[in-house]
Amino acid sequence: MQKLPQIPDKLQRSVYVIATVLLFVLSLSTSAFCQPVMDIPVTLEKGMIRSPEFTVKHKQYIVALQVDNALPLGQTKCMLGVHFAWEHDNCELVGFPLAVEAEWTLFADGQPVAHGTVRGKDTAWETSKSHTSRWIANFMGEKGKKYVLEITFTKDGTALRVANPRLVVELSPGSFM
Repeated sequence: MQKLPQIPDKLQRSVYVIATVLLFVLSLSTSAFCQPVMDIPVTLEKGMIRSPEFTVKHKQYIVALQVDNALPLGQTKCMLGVHFAWEHDNCELVGFPLAVEAEWTLFADGQPVAHGTVRGKDTAWETSKSHTSRWIANFMGEKGKKYVLEITFTKDGTALRVANPRLVVELSPGSFM
């Protein structure tokens, strides 16, 4: 049996770093031209809203609550409810309580196809130069179907109103290829 040559650790690390950087750059460049299929302003007042109908391709989509970066990132993260396990959660202590709790239902051709809740802290989020988003749902779209999202905010989140909150449906990262 022939032995495969060993790749030096330094070369393995270099290849890993280069691949990681390339994937990151690719994700940034593709998200720049990937327009949301739905983007509507929301007040985050307690109560129910219903989106206009939207259509999708046969791809994976995310539903996100997106806010402009009008507040410091730490405050925005606290109020949206994004948190990593290794971070200290001082949000209540510094006066930035969670401002987002909701229940949602996705309808396709008038029939409910998915349901979920947004409660507490989560790690599904992203930030860019202009906005921060908390992902609240995902679904596999079916080409040609008409979708409507119904969301009931169960907590008053109007403290985030200064950050222009929007409900956005867009391709899930990696689905644009």
